[in-house]
Amino acid sequence: MKKLSMTMGLFTFMFLFFAGTSKAQTADTAKVVPATENYFIGKWKSMIKGIPQGDSEVTIVFEKKEGKLTGAMVDPKQNTTTNFDGIEVKDGVLTTKFTAQGFEVSLSLKKKDDDNFAGAMMDQFDVTGTRIKQ
Repeated sequence: MKKLSMTMGLFTFMFLFFAGTSKAQTADTAKVVPATENYFIGKWKSMIKGIPQGDSEVTIVFEKKEGKLTGAMVDPKQNTTTNFDGIEVKDGVLTTKFTAQGFEVSLSLKKKDDDNFAGAMMDQFDVTGTRIKQ
């Protein structure tokens, strides 16, 4: 009887230990839900890092017009607005292109959390953005 009681106690301990461990891992490794078009709509304070002219702070704006996602990048220092061509959101990643200094430039952005994204321009320059709350 003592052996049975000890065995049951050991099984109970192991069950509680593993149940607690699996919950802790779930909380620590919570995944971010992939972004949809609606996630990107709005204004974003963004930084493009490592470009030849130096890091550049821009405002990226996305909106829906006639059911289609449109957008532009506004550079306040140079007082320029560059429109994006063909925005697509697939598997949580926004991809688009624009023309700068005669070259076609690609941009990909991915949701980091509810108010931040991260991505790359031309797959080599880091781009980050924080939602501008209005």
